[in-house]
Amino acid sequence: MVRIRPIHLLSGSKRPDVLRSSLETFIIKFGTHQAPANSFSSQEPAPRAGSYGAPCKSSDRDLEQLATIIQQAPKLHFLRIEAYGSRRSDPLEGSEDLISLNSIQAVLAVNHLTFLAIDLPGGVLTSSGGREEACHICPNIGALIHKLKYLRLRVRNICPDALRPRDSADGLRLNRLIVNLSLKMDLPGITSAAHSKRCGPPNEGGFLQLKEDMQEQAEKLGAKMASPKLIRILSHTLPQLETHSLDVLSGGTMLLEDRMRWDDDGDILEDEQGAESDFSEDESLSWFDTE
Repeated sequence: MVRIRPIHLLSGSKRPDVLRSSLETFIIKFGTHQAPANSFSSQEPAPRAGSYGAPCKSSDRDLEQLATIIQQAPKLHFLRIEAYGSRRSDPLEGSEDLISLNSIQAVLAVNHLTFLAIDLPGGVLTSSGGREEACHICPNIGALIHKLKYLRLRVRNICPDALRPRDSADGLRLNRLIVNLSLKMDLPGITSAAHSKRCGPPNEGGFLQLKEDMQEQAEKLGAKMASPKLIRILSHTLPQLETHSLDVLSGGTMLLEDRMRWDDDGDILEDEQGAESDFSEDESLSWFDTE
């Protein structure tokens, strides 16, 4: 089995020269909590000789170094950025990891990716003023769509701009898209979960409106794909915390068991209207509540 090799960030601008020619898969990991086993898609590349990972502190310096590495690795085709929070000595501190918006934007300023996975349920994007609501990373993601074949996305704040390509050309290479609006994580002690919220000022519609808008934009994006194979939007019900997967291509909704991957096929739900009634329009982001 090929393991992901760690990259140890340096205090200066030095980096292993081998990365210039060998880096193909790169994982940036924030926090101490490990990724749940079911958070990965079955279509994501398995680790191989060119696979590297970097545990990252929430600092501009770390991310700037990683951005330099990524931009100077022409063979890099798969990038995964993940944050599931960190264990704190004081539970009142919260488990979120603060992530610089500007630095993440620099990491995403690369045009040779074909696979992109961003999973940040435990990461709070912050601007220079420290305001989460002022952060808007969706246009940066949308700007990469014309290059991608695969996109898996889960962030605390999202809007249809994440699924809006930079130009209106048809025949996109993108053929697999998964957007998870559920911030539910299978971690010890976690007993509640919330959904992603819309980017921008609060009170611009609740979760159901956001989900509807994301579905509408996903349908428009699917119409521009040359050969769409999978388009899914995930969410959960309350209080059961059941994961529902909307198949945008067929219009059907499936129930995913807890250990199923995001792109797995679950049992078809017949009563979709009843399932939607379980969603709360007034969810708070208290998804790190513990027993």
